This record gives sequence, structure tokens and C-alpha cells, in this order.
Amino acid sequence: MDCPFAFPDDASRAVAPAPGAAWEITAYPEVRAQWWGYELLQGFVLVTTVPGEARIPVVVTEDGRARDAVASCPVWADGLYADLDFQGGAAIHRPDGTTLERCSSLVEVD
Repeated sequence: MDCPFAFPDDASRAVAPAPGAAWEITAYPEVRAQWWGYELLQGFVLVTTVPGEARIPVVVTEDGRARDAVASCPVWADGLYADLDFQGGAAIHRPDGTTLERCSSLVEVD
């Protein structure tokens, strides 16, 4: 998977990326910057105003039968912040230091 999403846990079915499939961002989230200050830590964090969307071809297995589908996952930017360096570069991080974003809801689309 080229995108750091994990599928939600579901005891009734298994969802896995289709062979050779990659996440595709079909809509980027709309965000705004919000001032955040706490003691010595100050800066801006991102707040999602309109979620984006990522899609991936998947294989869904339910009751022992597999079928092909396309899964859609909302993309949120809440809480992300930019770490700027003195060379003009930037990296996006999460405050907890993790990079894995778990898809909280997964929808099959046409």
C-alpha cells in the first residue's frame, strides 16, 4: 500500500488490497490552520473543514467467498503539523509521532 491507511477491524469480513493495488487520493481535504500554543510549544495545527477521500481496489472475503470491490476512506488532516527546517523544507507529522492512519469508516463504491 502506498498510502498509510489501515482498514478498520471487522469480525464479519476481511478486506485486503487487491494484488498490485495502490491508494489513490480522489479528493484532498480542505483544511484551515489553527493557532496552537502550550507553554513552550507554539505553532499551527491543521483542522479539516471538508474531508477528502482515498480509494483502493480491494478483495473482500465474507463467509469464505471473495469478491472484488473498490473501497473509499475519508481523509482528515486534523492535528497534523508542519515541521519546518532551515533549508526551506517541511515534513508533516502527527503529534503522537505515529504515521499510521486507521480508516475509521470504509465504504464500497462503484
